[in-house]
Amino acid sequence: MSLNLDIVRRVLMGGEATSDIAYKKEIIKEVIYRASNLLPVGTQLVPPRPLGVLDVTFTYPGEMTAAYPVPEGKVADISDLDWPELGYTLKKGQGRFRITKEAKIRGQGDNQRQFSMRRCVEAIAAKKDAEIIDAIIAAIGSTVTIAAGNEWDTAKGDPEADILAARTVILDQSNVQPTEIRSLGLLVGTKISSQLLKTQLIGNVQQSLAQYLKVGFGISMFESRDTDLADAAYLMVMGRTIGEHGYYNGPAADLVENYPVHGVGEEWLVTQFFKTKIYPDAAAGTTTKKIIKINNVCA
Repeated sequence: MSLNLDIVRRVLMGGEATSDIAYKKEIIKEVIYRASNLLPVGTQLVPPRPLGVLDVTFTYPGEMTAAYPVPEGKVADISDLDWPELGYTLKKGQGRFRITKEAKIRGQGDNQRQFSMRRCVEAIAAKKDAEIIDAIIAAIGSTVTIAAGNEWDTAKGDPEADILAARTVILDQSNVQPTEIRSLGLLVGTKISSQLLKTQLIGNVQQSLAQYLKVGFGISMFESRDTDLADAAYLMVMGRTIGEHGYYNGPAADLVENYPVHGVGEEWLVTQFFKTKIYPDAAAGTTTKKIIKINNVCA
């Protein structure tokens, strides 16, 4: 059964009602899966990848060399590539909500379902965000530490210099490509992100530092309430070259379940298996120089 994304949006926002239970299950799964992948900050940095298995194993080629110029009648020697084997296992996440008898009697069953689905999306998205950010933090390849007294929320703070210092580390120490260095993500906590959004005079133009970094260097800011960002920011390459956020979307399991709760109403249980894998620089490693921590951003 294929679903139009417009229908999914209308269901989530309160403009579509259905009566067939199988169709409801498919719509609820589609709504929650799509929205919980779009809502988190983390999935904008590490893209989601639908999978038909729970255990993922694959090889990831290391850096290779090329030959130029190659003489006529000859071919380049094949380089001895490093083919690290990477793997991860999707873990189970669940959200559940109820539609009460009272809501149905009042004619508010569909309304309660739509709001409950939204809350379920938010709850699962928060878990996905935390898991992705934990994976990013575990894979940092280097750290730029701000000296005491120069934090971003102090008079001597210079966030532009610190962010560009982290960019230099990525540029100098990783195999980042020119297109990738113009598409970096800056992950910051909400405690400090407003500092980067304040309008100021930069290059004779009234703009925020976030705008300046976006236009001048291709660095996009992403805000999160995650507690791991209370005193640190992370500058990183975005997209499939950095890693993947795998989630199970196969046919082998009943991922949306509906059952009656006697005397109360009905309950919905939504299951999603997911896990994030950041690609390391080395076969036996766990870190990458494409992710740099900026430490001590808050006073």
